[in-house]
Amino acid sequence: MSVSSIPSIPSIPSDEECEEIQLPPDAERLTECLTVLDTMLGSLEERLVKTGITTSYKGVCAQCEEAIHGEVCTAFGKTWHPYHFLCEVCGNELWQQMFYEREGKAYCEKDYTEKYSPKCEACKEIITDACIMENKRVWHLEHFKCSECKQLIDTETGFHDHQEQIYCTGCYQRLFLPVCPVCKTYVHGIVMNGKFHQKCFKCAVS
Repeated sequence: MSVSSIPSIPSIPSDEECEEIQLPPDAERLTECLTVLDTMLGSLEERLVKTGITTSYKGVCAQCEEAIHGEVCTAFGKTWHPYHFLCEVCGNELWQQMFYEREGKAYCEKDYTEKYSPKCEACKEIITDACIMENKRVWHLEHFKCSECKQLIDTETGFHDHQEQIYCTGCYQRLFLPVCPVCKTYVHGIVMNGKFHQKCFKCAVS
C-alpha cells in the first residue's frame, strides 16, 4: 500500500519576516495598510500554491492588472484594489465616498460637478437648482436679465434672443423694430418692407 505525501501548510513567518511586512504604526494610513495587507496575502498565496494547495482571488484590478487578494472595490462591472480606484481628475481614492461615472471614467463629486454641471451665462458659477435655458445656454433665475436695461426678465411676458443677447420685450422693440409711420407702433415681421403694418399701408391718392 502506497502512502501519498500530504502537502505541508506554510509555516508562520519568522520575527525577521514580520518586521519586514509589519503594518504602518499610524492607523489612519489605511491605504498603506491595505497595500501591505494585499502584498502579504499575495505572498501567502504563492507559498500555498508551491505546496499544492489551490487558492482563489477576488478578481483582477482594472488599473494594475494584478490579482486582488484582500479588500476589493467593484464598480462599472470591473474590480479594483481600493487604492487603485481613483478620481480621474484629482487622483483621490473613491472607494469610501460618493463617486460618479462618465464615459467609463470615475470622478469624485467635486470634480464631476465642476467638469460637467452647467454654468450660468451671467456669473459663470455652477447651477445646482432651478434655472432658465434658452438656445443651449442656462442662467440662474436671479441672473436672467435684459442685456440693455439690466432688469430681471419676467419669462411670462416674453423675451427675445438676438445675436446671443437676451432682451426684454420693451428693449427689443425699441432697439430693433421699425415704427409704422401711420399708427406709430412697432412693426413685427416683414410686412410691406418692414415699415408699415398691412392694415396701415394705404394709397395716399384718393
